[in-house]
Amino acid sequence: MNIKGISAPEYLDAARRARIHGAEKPGFRRLVEGLRTSREARDRLAIEFLTMAWRELEQGSAPDQPVILGVRFGEPIGKAKRSEYLSLLERIIFRSFELFRGVKGALTGRPVLYFTLRLELTALRRADESRFRAILAAFRMQMSANDDGCIRDLLAEVDEPQELQAKRSRRLIKEIKLREAQNERRLRSFGN
Repeated sequence: MNIKGISAPEYLDAARRARIHGAEKPGFRRLVEGLRTSREARDRLAIEFLTMAWRELEQGSAPDQPVILGVRFGEPIGKAKRSEYLSLLERIIFRSFELFRGVKGALTGRPVLYFTLRLELTALRRADESRFRAILAAFRMQMSANDDGCIRDLLAEVDEPQELQAKRSRRLIKEIKLREAQNERRLRSFGN
């Protein structure tokens, strides 16, 4: 597999195969190691995954996996793709916030949107503090008495010191990965 030319769908397929088939794990590990040394490939994958996340948001879905991977490959983003990455991340944040506010009290979808929006805001804060502050101020201005405490809690959490943010983000990523693995096991059990 061409590491520098790998696409987001190819990466997802390789990750899926490595999870399902033990024999695929060494090849996937080599892929991950190879990506660590290729800034250009990581930047391209960050943009591809965030674009994938944007498409899912436009369809009304919570794009947790593409966001996680887009953020992971985009930290830190290289200068050549920085502007594109930040613009795409901002669009995703605004759309996620809009969807999050619209889910009011529903148990399905809201927890994933909460984690995803939190991760997106944290990534923006790490990449560009001034853009993060501007978005946070805009969200606080949009809030109304009708918004529940969950939104206020989210905005307060993302405004905490970055050391706490890093710990929370790692924990959130683990929770989302665990949920994905559980869902995949359920799907496989239905197929058998």
